[in-house]
Amino acid sequence: MKNSSFAVIDVETTGLSPRRNKLIEIHALRIDKKGKTKTFSSLINPGTSIPSFITRLTGITNDMVADSPPVSEVITNLANFLSEDDIIVGHNVSFDMRFLNHNFTEILGRPIENQTLCTLRLARRVYPELCSYRLKDLCDELKIESDSFHRAGVDVEVTKELMYNLYDALKKAEISDIKSILKFQKMPIAKASKILKQCQ
Repeated sequence: MKNSSFAVIDVETTGLSPRRNKLIEIHALRIDKKGKTKTFSSLINPGTSIPSFITRLTGITNDMVADSPPVSEVITNLANFLSEDDIIVGHNVSFDMRFLNHNFTEILGRPIENQTLCTLRLARRVYPELCSYRLKDLCDELKIESDSFHRAGVDVEVTKELMYNLYDALKKAEISDIKSILKFQKMPIAKASKILKQCQ
């Protein structure tokens, strides 16, 4: 994964639908080609009340976002933070991308065109024997320490550690350049598992 830059991203939202629900937090950790890191983090005022079950899940309250910037400001700043060469990494990254693309399109008139790497898809292929691929369960299985989940900053940090863990496992199968990893994450699980077993 040398000579590649990454942006590990996580969002918190008021629900599951990008059209009906709102962003309430974005956290991104950008790792450039030299390994240097920069962080982007912001709560977002959604302009609507946060459901109580979301507050129970994330700990984010209406009071916490009351003085936060609107989504238009946060998305504009995030767009300036990201590079078009960044590979966007997330756990179940398609969820984050649906919200980001919806808001990028509404606010900036364009979606995000960066390539993505999903640690959930990758983990299913590297560890096909596991019963659960939730971020918390993977962290427990792989001894990645975290005190909490469902806050964007915490989830980004553990997703970064998970990405490195998966990379180390893939190196044993000589799958170490980013093009091979991006291809591997989309392979059928049975085929990917066979490749890994042959190299152990």
